[in-house]
Amino acid sequence: MTIAVQDQKHGAGSSESSHPSQHGLNGLHGLRPALGLALAWITSLTTGCQTDETAAIPATQINSAAYLLADEPVDSLPVGAARTSAADGQPLTLVGYIGGSDAPFVPGAAVFTLVDPAVPRCADPSDPTPWTYCCQKEALKTNMATVQFVDSAGEILYHDAKPWLGIKEMDLVMVQGTAKRDEAGNLILLADKLYVKR
Repeated sequence: MTIAVQDQKHGAGSSESSHPSQHGLNGLHGLRPALGLALAWITSLTTGCQTDETAAIPATQINSAAYLLADEPVDSLPVGAARTSAADGQPLTLVGYIGGSDAPFVPGAAVFTLVDPAVPRCADPSDPTPWTYCCQKEALKTNMATVQFVDSAGEILYHDAKPWLGIKEMDLVMVQGTAKRDEAGNLILLADKLYVKR
C-alpha cells in the first residue's frame, strides 16, 4: 500500500506491511491491498482539521532501536526544498515538524506527515492542536511530505509511530531514507532512520 499527500486533490505514497502477500509494495500504484486505509487517511488530510478515524492494523512488534539515530544528521534538507529538488530514488534526509492535519499519524502504521520548518504556525499559544496548520493550506501544498518507515525489504512497518518511535505532533525531526515521487510531484520518503531534535 502507498500513501502520500498531493498538492491539491488527494494523496498517494508508498507503504507496506509485515504481510507481503496482503500489503506488498507495487511501485507508486500499490494501493489496492489496503485502499480503504489510504482513502480514509487521505480524506482526513485534504478536508482540513478533522479527526482521522482509520483503524489500526495489527503487527508483530519489532525493536525500534535500529531506526533511531543517536547523532543529528548534518545534511538534512527542509521539506519545501526537497519537494523542489529531490529526484525519485535519491537518498535524502528531511527535516520538518510532524503535522499538517488534525491527525498527521496513520494509526497502526509508521507513517506520518512532515511540514517545512519555515511554514508559520497559525495557532495561538492556547490552541491544543497547533500542528494542524489550518490557516496555511496553500503553503502546505508545496511544503509537506509523507514519511513511511520501511524495513530492509521495503515493507512498511505496521507499528503506531508515536509510541514505537517515541515521537509526537510538532516534534522537529530529521528523517533519512529514499525519495519517492508520484506523477503529481508529491514527495514520499521511504524512511529507515529518525533523529528527534529536542
